[in-house]
Amino acid sequence: MQKSKRNLNNWLLLYQKDKIFFQLLIIAVLVFGAVAFMKPDKFLTSENILSMLTQFPQFGIMTFGVMLAMLLGGIDLSIVAIANLSSIVAAFIMTGGTGAQEGREMAILAGIIAAVIVGAAAGLINGVVISNFHVPAMLATIGTAQVFQGVSIALTKGKAISGLPEAYSSIGGLNVAGILPVPFLVFIICAVILGFILARTTFGANIYMLGTNVKAAGYSGIKVRSYTLKLFVIGGILAALGGMVMMSRTNSAKADYGEAYTLQCVMIAILGGVDAQGGAGKVRSVVVAIFIVQIISSAINMFPVLNTYTKTLIWGLTLIAVMVWRMFSKD
Repeated sequence: MQKSKRNLNNWLLLYQKDKIFFQLLIIAVLVFGAVAFMKPDKFLTSENILSMLTQFPQFGIMTFGVMLAMLLGGIDLSIVAIANLSSIVAAFIMTGGTGAQEGREMAILAGIIAAVIVGAAAGLINGVVISNFHVPAMLATIGTAQVFQGVSIALTKGKAISGLPEAYSSIGGLNVAGILPVPFLVFIICAVILGFILARTTFGANIYMLGTNVKAAGYSGIKVRSYTLKLFVIGGILAALGGMVMMSRTNSAKADYGEAYTLQCVMIAILGGVDAQGGAGKVRSVVVAIFIVQIISSAINMFPVLNTYTKTLIWGLTLIAVMVWRMFSKD
């Protein structure tokens, strides 16, 4: 009896320590169960599960980039534009800039490296505008998003670059041991590394301190400008990786791919408990929020009456509902 009471107390302590995470787990189970009950023949199939594990990594990785900016009390609205610009540069390198060519497999590594460099450079530009010129992150990234998209359109003339090497384009649909899609593994690696950095390193602790009180952090010796630059560079790299995953699935790159992901990433970050005012948010909670959104997205696709425009409406209403919920649940 005493052992059961001790176990119950331990679980209650865990719940109190991370309410948002456990609340999201409960929501995830309820949403999964509801969809499985309504559409068991379509939802509870191996094909659908694999499809879901392949679909969400691209916007899931981008969400991590949005999360980082929000931890500082800002927001990065250029994440999708960075993803597209990075993937376009990579696609040019992989295809030689002229479309499909055989024997370009050796260019894949160079394309991936170039995409990461472009993402880091774009993130650095965001960081400089925000930290050096003291432009609010939302306004700064709205402007840089237009610049990055403009560069992408100029490079591609508004057209899609397709015909990527088969060795790369097949990655989007490749499953390791026939079970785990490669995009899902990339997502998990990003989540584990980012979670470790934020939860187990001095760098992560200082990021939370900056988001909580930037003046106090500055007085304590934390280099605000340096941390801001580093954080947005990491965000740019995450955007580039998300763009590379998206490119492997679509077998092409274009300036306007994934435009709806910006709203979706912000919504997921807020749903995952990331405080829009900064200083609070955990990777594991955001991961569960990503799963919830993917389940809802898959469920929407199973009802023919709900079209693409309806889905946009649902995401908008969900974002408002989540923000209201977070506001009233802070206490």
